[in-house]
Amino acid sequence: MLCRPEAVNQNERHKTRQMIADLMTALLPQSPPMDIITARIEMLDVSYQEEQNLRNPVSKKILDELPYPCMTDRYEEILQAHPKIFDWIFSDVEES
Repeated sequence: MLCRPEAVNQNERHKTRQMIADLMTALLPQSPPMDIITARIEMLDVSYQEEQNLRNPVSKKILDELPYPCMTDRYEEILQAHPKIFDWIFSDVEES
């Protein structure tokens, strides 16, 4: 019983692959062969842990590339706010 959902998922994946291949063949006569399409789709079929193992280094690389030399300039240029800048938010309307 526990294997049934996996069997249903595999059946659905097979149907999806076939639909993609049929559409690509109909829309793009020069499309790649079915085995290449299937390989590309199966690259996405990994377990949660495998996905995390792939995602973590990619996420780290992206985050490592985000900083740039003057990214804190705007923050550093802002003067210190007045100590009571948002006091009006917490005051009663009638006080105004």
